[in-house]
Amino acid sequence: MMGSTWTPRIRRGDCAPRQSPYQRLSQWMLDISGDRGVLKDIIREGAGELVTPDASVLVKYSGYLEHMDKPFDSNCLRKTRLMKLGEDITLWGMELGLLSMRRGELARFLFKPTYAYGTLGCPPLIPRDATVLFEIELLDFLDSAESDKFCALSSVQQDQFPLQKVLKVAATEREFGNYLFRQNRFYDAKVRYKRGKTEQKVCVKLALLHQKLCIAVPIRSVLRSRLTCIEHHCVFSLLFSFLWDVRKYQALLLLRRRSAPPEEQHLVEAAKLLVLLNLSFTYLKLERPTTALRYGEQALIIDRKNAKALFRCGQACLLMTEYQKARDFLVRAQKEQPFNHDINNELKKLASYYRDYTDKEKEMCHRMFAPCDNGSTDSSTNYKQEK
Repeated sequence: MMGSTWTPRIRRGDCAPRQSPYQRLSQWMLDISGDRGVLKDIIREGAGELVTPDASVLVKYSGYLEHMDKPFDSNCLRKTRLMKLGEDITLWGMELGLLSMRRGELARFLFKPTYAYGTLGCPPLIPRDATVLFEIELLDFLDSAESDKFCALSSVQQDQFPLQKVLKVAATEREFGNYLFRQNRFYDAKVRYKRGKTEQKVCVKLALLHQKLCIAVPIRSVLRSRLTCIEHHCVFSLLFSFLWDVRKYQALLLLRRRSAPPEEQHLVEAAKLLVLLNLSFTYLKLERPTTALRYGEQALIIDRKNAKALFRCGQACLLMTEYQKARDFLVRAQKEQPFNHDINNELKKLASYYRDYTDKEKEMCHRMFAPCDNGSTDSSTNYKQEK
Protein backbone atom coordinates (compact mmCIF):
# COMPACT_ATOMS: atom_id res chain seq x y z
CA MET A 1 0.00 0.00 0.00
CA MET A 2 1.41 3.42 -0.96
CA GLY A 3 2.50 5.72 1.82
CA SER A 4 3.52 2.84 4.09
CA THR A 5 6.87 1.16 4.52
CA TRP A 6 7.88 -1.15 1.68
CA THR A 7 10.13 -4.16 1.26
CA PRO A 8 11.73 -4.73 -2.17
CA ARG A 9 11.03 -8.10 -3.74
CA ILE A 10 14.44 -9.71 -4.31
CA ARG A 11 14.71 -12.83 -6.43
CA ARG A 12 16.95 -15.72 -5.50
CA GLY A 13 20.32 -15.54 -7.15
CA ASP A 14 20.04 -11.79 -7.65
CA CYS A 15 21.83 -10.89 -4.45
CA ALA A 16 25.37 -9.94 -5.42
CA PRO A 17 27.91 -8.86 -2.80
CA ARG A 18 28.25 -5.15 -2.06
CA GLN A 19 25.05 -4.24 -3.90
CA SER A 20 22.61 -1.74 -2.42
CA PRO A 21 18.87 -2.54 -2.23
CA TYR A 22 18.14 -0.29 -5.22
CA GLN A 23 20.91 -1.91 -7.27
CA ARG A 24 19.50 -5.37 -6.58
CA LEU A 25 15.98 -4.14 -7.32
CA SER A 26 17.03 -2.58 -10.62
CA GLN A 27 18.40 -5.85 -12.03
CA TRP A 28 14.99 -7.20 -12.96
CA MET A 29 13.05 -3.97 -13.60
CA LEU A 30 11.96 -2.87 -17.07
CA ASP A 31 13.98 -0.11 -18.74
CA ILE A 32 11.56 2.44 -20.22
CA SER A 33 13.97 5.32 -20.89
CA GLY A 34 16.49 3.39 -23.02
CA ASP A 35 19.47 4.25 -20.82
CA ARG A 36 18.28 2.57 -17.60
CA GLY A 37 17.60 5.98 -16.12
CA VAL A 38 13.93 5.13 -15.53
CA LEU A 39 13.14 1.55 -14.47
CA LYS A 40 9.66 0.14 -13.94
CA ASP A 41 8.06 -2.73 -12.04
CA ILE A 42 4.30 -3.23 -12.51
CA ILE A 43 2.58 -4.11 -9.25
CA ARG A 44 -0.98 -4.11 -10.63
CA GLU A 45 -1.93 -4.07 -14.29
CA GLY A 46 -4.10 -1.29 -15.66
CA ALA A 47 -6.65 -1.24 -18.47
CA GLY A 48 -7.38 0.83 -21.56
CA GLU A 49 -5.09 3.12 -23.51
CA LEU A 50 -1.71 4.50 -22.47
CA VAL A 51 -1.51 8.03 -21.10
CA THR A 52 -1.17 10.57 -23.92
CA PRO A 53 1.59 13.24 -23.91
CA ASP A 54 -0.78 16.20 -23.36
CA ALA A 55 -3.02 14.51 -20.81
CA SER A 56 -4.08 15.71 -17.39
CA VAL A 57 -3.59 12.89 -14.89
CA LEU A 58 -5.07 11.98 -11.53
CA VAL A 59 -2.45 10.07 -9.55
CA LYS A 60 -1.42 8.98 -6.08
CA TYR A 61 2.30 8.72 -5.44
CA SER A 62 4.90 8.19 -2.74
CA GLY A 63 8.63 8.86 -3.13
CA TYR A 64 11.36 7.06 -1.15
CA LEU A 65 15.08 7.52 -0.64
CA GLU A 66 17.28 4.45 -0.38
CA HIS A 67 17.53 2.97 3.15
CA MET A 68 14.54 5.08 4.25
CA ASP A 69 11.28 3.47 5.39
CA LYS A 70 9.06 6.54 5.23
CA PRO A 71 8.37 8.53 2.04
CA PHE A 72 9.99 11.92 1.63
CA ASP A 73 7.10 13.02 -0.56
CA SER A 74 3.55 11.68 -0.89
CA ASN A 75 0.09 12.89 -1.82
CA CYS A 76 -1.72 9.80 -0.53
CA LEU A 77 -3.12 11.63 2.49
CA ARG A 78 -4.10 14.71 0.48
CA LYS A 79 -7.02 15.24 -1.86
CA THR A 80 -5.83 14.40 -5.35
CA ARG A 81 -6.05 16.95 -8.15
CA LEU A 82 -5.58 16.84 -11.89
CA MET A 83 -2.01 17.55 -13.00
CA LYS A 84 -1.12 18.34 -16.60
CA LEU A 85 1.91 16.64 -18.11
CA GLY A 86 4.60 19.12 -19.05
CA GLU A 87 3.28 21.78 -16.68
CA ASP A 88 2.42 20.52 -13.20
CA ILE A 89 4.76 17.50 -13.05
CA THR A 90 8.35 18.60 -12.57
CA LEU A 91 10.14 15.24 -12.42
CA TRP A 92 11.19 14.07 -15.87
CA GLY A 93 11.24 10.47 -14.70
CA MET A 94 7.70 10.66 -13.35
CA GLU A 95 6.43 12.04 -16.65
CA LEU A 96 8.12 9.24 -18.62
CA GLY A 97 6.75 6.72 -16.16
CA LEU A 98 3.20 8.03 -16.46
CA LEU A 99 3.37 7.83 -20.26
CA SER A 100 3.91 4.07 -19.88
CA MET A 101 0.85 3.57 -17.63
CA ARG A 102 -2.82 2.72 -18.10
CA ARG A 103 -5.88 3.57 -15.99
CA GLY A 104 -5.91 1.75 -12.67
CA GLU A 105 -2.27 0.69 -12.92
CA LEU A 106 -0.02 0.63 -9.86
CA ALA A 107 3.72 0.58 -10.54
CA ARG A 108 7.07 1.09 -8.86
CA PHE A 109 9.77 3.20 -10.54
CA LEU A 110 13.45 3.88 -9.95
CA PHE A 111 14.63 7.28 -11.16
CA LYS A 112 18.35 7.95 -11.60
CA PRO A 113 19.51 11.48 -10.67
CA THR A 114 19.30 12.69 -14.30
CA TYR A 115 15.57 11.91 -14.31
CA ALA A 116 14.90 13.06 -10.73
CA TYR A 117 16.67 15.76 -8.70
CA GLY A 118 19.98 16.01 -10.59
CA THR A 119 23.52 15.86 -9.28
CA LEU A 120 22.91 18.59 -6.69
CA GLY A 121 19.77 17.04 -5.23
CA CYS A 122 17.46 19.18 -3.13
CA PRO A 123 19.14 19.63 0.27
CA PRO A 124 18.47 19.00 3.03
CA LEU A 125 15.69 16.62 1.93
CA ILE A 126 17.28 15.05 -1.17
CA PRO A 127 21.05 14.33 -1.08
CA ARG A 128 23.40 14.73 -4.04
CA ASP A 129 23.21 12.16 -6.88
CA ALA A 130 20.23 10.43 -5.27
CA THR A 131 18.40 7.59 -6.97
CA VAL A 132 14.79 7.69 -5.81
CA LEU A 133 11.98 5.16 -5.84
CA PHE A 134 8.40 6.18 -6.57
CA GLU A 135 5.23 4.15 -6.22
CA ILE A 136 2.61 5.62 -8.54
CA GLU A 137 -1.05 4.71 -8.98
CA LEU A 138 -2.80 6.14 -12.04
CA LEU A 139 -6.41 6.72 -11.05
CA ASP A 140 -7.54 8.39 -14.27
CA PHE A 141 -6.44 10.74 -17.03
CA LEU A 142 -8.07 13.10 -19.52
CA ASP A 143 -6.61 13.79 -22.94
CA SER A 144 -6.88 17.57 -23.42
CA ALA A 145 -4.65 17.94 -26.50
CA GLU A 146 -7.52 18.45 -28.95
CA SER A 147 -9.33 20.70 -26.51
CA ASP A 148 -6.30 22.96 -25.95
CA LYS A 149 -5.67 23.16 -29.69
CA PHE A 150 -9.30 23.95 -30.47
CA CYS A 151 -9.69 26.68 -27.84
CA ALA A 152 -6.59 28.45 -29.17
CA LEU A 153 -8.22 28.90 -32.61
CA SER A 154 -10.38 31.79 -33.75
CA SER A 155 -14.12 31.28 -34.21
CA VAL A 156 -13.67 31.17 -38.00
CA GLN A 157 -11.00 28.48 -37.70
CA GLN A 158 -13.12 26.55 -35.22
CA ASP A 159 -15.94 26.38 -37.77
CA GLN A 160 -13.57 24.56 -40.13
CA PHE A 161 -12.79 21.90 -37.52
CA PRO A 162 -14.11 18.38 -38.37
CA LEU A 163 -17.32 17.62 -36.55
CA GLN A 164 -16.00 14.49 -34.84
CA LYS A 165 -13.12 16.49 -33.36
CA VAL A 166 -15.52 19.19 -32.16
CA LEU A 167 -17.62 16.54 -30.43
CA LYS A 168 -14.48 15.09 -28.87
CA VAL A 169 -13.49 18.53 -27.55
CA ALA A 170 -16.97 19.04 -26.11
CA ALA A 171 -16.80 15.65 -24.41
CA THR A 172 -13.38 16.48 -22.95
CA GLU A 173 -14.60 19.79 -21.54
CA ARG A 174 -17.60 18.00 -20.05
CA GLU A 175 -15.35 15.37 -18.46
CA PHE A 176 -13.21 18.13 -16.93
CA GLY A 177 -16.38 19.67 -15.55
CA ASN A 178 -17.51 16.34 -14.15
CA TYR A 179 -14.17 15.88 -12.39
CA LEU A 180 -14.31 19.32 -10.79
CA PHE A 181 -17.93 18.77 -9.81
CA ARG A 182 -17.06 15.49 -8.11
CA GLN A 183 -14.73 17.47 -5.85
CA ASN A 184 -17.95 18.82 -4.29
CA ARG A 185 -16.16 21.84 -2.84
CA PHE A 186 -18.46 24.78 -3.47
CA TYR A 187 -21.04 24.42 -0.69
CA ASP A 188 -18.74 25.79 2.03
CA ALA A 189 -17.58 28.61 -0.21
CA LYS A 190 -21.13 29.61 -1.09
CA VAL A 191 -21.82 30.82 2.45
CA ARG A 192 -18.67 32.91 2.53
CA TYR A 193 -19.34 34.35 -0.90
CA LYS A 194 -22.73 35.66 0.23
CA ARG A 195 -20.98 37.72 2.89
CA GLY A 196 -19.73 39.97 0.12
CA LYS A 197 -15.98 39.73 0.56
CA THR A 198 -14.39 41.94 -2.09
CA GLU A 199 -11.34 39.69 -2.30
CA GLN A 200 -13.46 36.66 -3.08
CA LYS A 201 -15.28 38.47 -5.86
CA VAL A 202 -11.96 39.52 -7.38
CA CYS A 203 -10.77 35.90 -7.22
CA VAL A 204 -13.81 34.69 -9.10
CA LYS A 205 -13.45 37.36 -11.77
CA LEU A 206 -9.79 36.48 -12.28
CA ALA A 207 -10.63 32.80 -12.47
CA LEU A 208 -13.33 33.41 -15.05
CA LEU A 209 -10.94 35.50 -17.13
CA HIS A 210 -8.05 33.05 -17.05
CA GLN A 211 -10.15 29.86 -16.95
CA LYS A 212 -7.14 27.94 -15.63
CA LEU A 213 -6.43 26.55 -12.18
CA CYS A 214 -2.85 27.87 -12.24
CA ILE A 215 -4.24 31.37 -11.50
CA ALA A 216 -4.62 30.16 -7.89
CA VAL A 217 -0.88 30.73 -7.31
CA PRO A 218 -0.76 34.52 -7.90
CA ILE A 219 -4.11 34.93 -6.17
CA ARG A 220 -2.79 33.14 -3.10
CA SER A 221 0.28 35.40 -2.97
CA VAL A 222 -1.92 38.52 -3.16
CA LEU A 223 -4.34 37.38 -0.46
CA ARG A 224 -1.95 35.66 1.96
CA SER A 225 -1.86 38.58 4.37
CA ARG A 226 -5.50 39.56 4.05
CA LEU A 227 -7.52 36.37 4.58
CA THR A 228 -7.68 33.73 7.27
CA CYS A 229 -7.00 30.06 6.56
CA ILE A 230 -10.72 29.31 6.46
CA GLU A 231 -11.32 32.17 4.05
CA HIS A 232 -8.48 30.97 1.82
CA HIS A 233 -10.08 27.52 1.71
CA CYS A 234 -13.43 29.02 0.81
CA VAL A 235 -11.96 31.25 -1.90
CA PHE A 236 -10.27 28.38 -3.71
CA SER A 237 -13.26 26.11 -3.20
CA LEU A 238 -15.28 28.81 -4.92
CA LEU A 239 -12.78 28.87 -7.77
CA PHE A 240 -13.34 25.15 -8.35
CA SER A 241 -17.10 25.56 -8.51
CA PHE A 242 -16.99 28.46 -10.96
CA LEU A 243 -14.28 26.87 -13.09
CA TRP A 244 -16.49 23.82 -13.37
CA ASP A 245 -19.29 26.05 -14.59
CA VAL A 246 -16.91 27.76 -17.06
CA ARG A 247 -15.81 24.39 -18.47
CA LYS A 248 -19.43 23.43 -19.06
CA TYR A 249 -20.18 26.79 -20.66
CA GLN A 250 -17.15 26.53 -22.96
CA ALA A 251 -18.40 23.18 -24.22
CA LEU A 252 -21.83 24.66 -24.87
CA LEU A 253 -20.41 27.64 -26.75
CA LEU A 254 -18.34 25.55 -29.12
CA LEU A 255 -21.36 23.35 -29.86
CA ARG A 256 -23.52 26.38 -30.55
CA ARG A 257 -20.86 27.89 -32.77
CA ARG A 258 -20.71 24.77 -34.90
CA SER A 259 -22.85 24.85 -38.07
CA ALA A 260 -23.15 21.18 -38.96
CA PRO A 261 -24.74 19.77 -42.11
CA PRO A 262 -28.34 18.54 -41.65
CA GLU A 263 -27.30 14.90 -41.69
CA GLU A 264 -24.83 15.53 -38.85
CA GLN A 265 -26.92 17.97 -36.83
CA HIS A 266 -28.36 15.22 -34.63
CA LEU A 267 -24.84 14.47 -33.33
CA VAL A 268 -24.38 18.10 -32.32
CA GLU A 269 -27.82 18.21 -30.71
CA ALA A 270 -27.11 15.06 -28.70
CA ALA A 271 -23.84 16.52 -27.39
CA LYS A 272 -25.51 19.86 -26.65
CA LEU A 273 -28.28 18.12 -24.72
CA LEU A 274 -25.80 16.57 -22.28
CA VAL A 275 -24.14 19.94 -21.64
CA LEU A 276 -27.48 21.70 -21.10
CA LEU A 277 -28.59 19.05 -18.61
CA ASN A 278 -25.31 19.38 -16.71
CA LEU A 279 -25.58 23.17 -16.69
CA SER A 280 -29.10 22.94 -15.30
CA PHE A 281 -27.85 20.65 -12.54
CA THR A 282 -24.95 23.03 -11.84
CA TYR A 283 -27.22 25.97 -11.19
CA LEU A 284 -29.47 23.88 -8.98
CA LYS A 285 -26.41 23.13 -6.85
CA LEU A 286 -25.50 26.82 -6.85
CA GLU A 287 -29.05 27.61 -5.68
CA ARG A 288 -29.91 29.56 -8.82
CA PRO A 289 -33.16 27.88 -9.90
CA THR A 290 -34.13 30.54 -12.46
CA THR A 291 -31.00 29.87 -14.51
CA ALA A 292 -31.37 26.13 -13.95
CA LEU A 293 -34.90 26.32 -15.36
CA ARG A 294 -33.70 28.25 -18.41
CA TYR A 295 -31.12 25.60 -19.31
CA GLY A 296 -33.61 22.83 -18.62
CA GLU A 297 -36.13 24.41 -20.99
CA GLN A 298 -33.41 24.74 -23.65
CA ALA A 299 -32.79 21.01 -23.27
CA LEU A 300 -36.51 20.39 -23.77
CA ILE A 301 -36.37 22.27 -27.08
CA ILE A 302 -33.97 19.56 -28.28
CA ASP A 303 -35.89 16.67 -26.71
CA ARG A 304 -39.31 17.63 -25.33
CA LYS A 305 -39.81 14.20 -23.76
CA ASN A 306 -36.44 14.00 -22.03
CA ALA A 307 -37.23 12.80 -18.51
CA LYS A 308 -34.09 14.27 -16.97
CA ALA A 309 -34.75 17.72 -18.46
CA LEU A 310 -38.36 17.62 -17.22
CA PHE A 311 -37.11 16.54 -13.80
CA ARG A 312 -34.56 19.39 -13.61
CA CYS A 313 -37.24 21.92 -14.59
CA GLY A 314 -39.53 20.51 -11.93
CA GLN A 315 -36.80 20.78 -9.30
CA ALA A 316 -36.10 24.39 -10.30
CA CYS A 317 -39.78 25.36 -10.13
CA LEU A 318 -40.08 23.70 -6.73
CA LEU A 319 -37.19 25.81 -5.42
CA MET A 320 -38.91 28.89 -6.86
CA THR A 321 -42.15 27.83 -5.05
CA GLU A 322 -43.99 27.70 -8.37
CA TYR A 323 -45.81 24.58 -7.33
CA GLN A 324 -48.22 24.24 -10.26
CA LYS A 325 -45.42 24.49 -12.83
CA ALA A 326 -43.31 22.09 -10.79
CA ARG A 327 -46.17 19.58 -10.76
CA ASP A 328 -46.68 19.90 -14.53
CA PHE A 329 -42.99 19.19 -15.24
CA LEU A 330 -42.74 16.34 -12.75
CA VAL A 331 -45.93 14.65 -13.94
CA ARG A 332 -44.61 14.77 -17.51
CA ALA A 333 -41.32 13.31 -16.30
CA GLN A 334 -43.18 10.57 -14.44
CA LYS A 335 -45.12 9.76 -17.60
CA GLU A 336 -41.81 9.10 -19.39
CA GLN A 337 -40.30 7.11 -16.50
CA PRO A 338 -43.10 5.88 -14.19
CA PHE A 339 -40.81 3.86 -11.91
CA ASN A 340 -38.04 6.44 -11.46
CA HIS A 341 -37.52 6.79 -7.69
CA ASP A 342 -36.06 10.30 -7.92
CA ILE A 343 -39.05 11.60 -9.87
CA ASN A 344 -41.57 9.90 -7.58
CA ASN A 345 -39.79 11.17 -4.46
CA GLU A 346 -39.75 14.69 -5.88
CA LEU A 347 -43.51 14.50 -6.43
CA LYS A 348 -43.94 13.41 -2.81
CA LYS A 349 -41.76 16.32 -1.70
CA LEU A 350 -43.85 18.68 -3.83
CA ALA A 351 -47.07 17.39 -2.24
CA SER A 352 -45.59 17.89 1.23
CA TYR A 353 -44.38 21.42 0.43
CA TYR A 354 -47.70 22.38 -1.10
CA ARG A 355 -49.58 21.03 1.92
CA ASP A 356 -47.37 23.07 4.26
CA TYR A 357 -47.85 26.11 2.04
CA THR A 358 -51.65 25.88 2.12
CA ASP A 359 -51.65 25.26 5.88
CA LYS A 360 -49.51 28.34 6.47
CA GLU A 361 -51.73 30.35 4.14
CA LYS A 362 -54.84 29.34 6.11
CA GLU A 363 -53.14 30.15 9.40
CA MET A 364 -52.07 33.55 8.11
CA CYS A 365 -55.60 34.36 6.97
CA HIS A 366 -56.98 33.26 10.34
CA ARG A 367 -54.55 35.53 12.18
CA MET A 368 -55.40 38.44 9.91
CA PHE A 369 -59.08 38.32 10.84
CA ALA A 370 -58.84 37.04 14.41
CA PRO A 371 -57.84 40.41 16.02
CA CYS A 372 -60.83 42.14 14.41
CA ASP A 373 -63.25 39.65 15.98
CA ASN A 374 -61.62 39.98 19.41
CA GLY A 375 -61.62 43.74 19.16
CA SER A 376 -65.33 43.94 18.33
CA THR A 377 -66.19 41.58 21.20
CA ASP A 378 -64.19 43.64 23.67
CA SER A 379 -65.77 46.90 22.57
CA SER A 380 -69.30 45.52 22.87
CA THR A 381 -68.53 44.24 26.37
CA ASN A 382 -67.22 47.64 27.45
CA TYR A 383 -70.32 49.32 26.04
CA LYS A 384 -72.61 47.09 28.11
CA GLN A 385 -70.63 47.80 31.30
CA GLU A 386 -70.94 51.56 30.76
CA LYS A 387 -74.70 51.31 30.41
